[in-house]
Amino acid sequence: MKKAWMGLGLLAAASLPAAVWAQQVVNLLDQARAHIEATYRRPMGDRLLRWLLARLLPYPARFRAAMIAAKFVRPFRQLVPD
Repeated sequence: MKKAWMGLGLLAAASLPAAVWAQQVVNLLDQARAHIEATYRRPMGDRLLRWLLARLLPYPARFRAAMIAAKFVRPFRQLVPD
């Protein structure tokens, strides 16, 4: 049954123009991302990293300051566990 379903999916995809099919795939991926974001709880380290990046990357001056600070902190990286 699975092969028949895949065959119908490929047949349907072949009958659509590439741009329409690509847009449908993008829409499906967007829906999947939204569902995962709403239902999956990221580990604390990931959440902290995402929060920090959201506060740094859109602001060039903040990002530049963070990169300069990282140069000074780099020698101490062995003290922090992975």
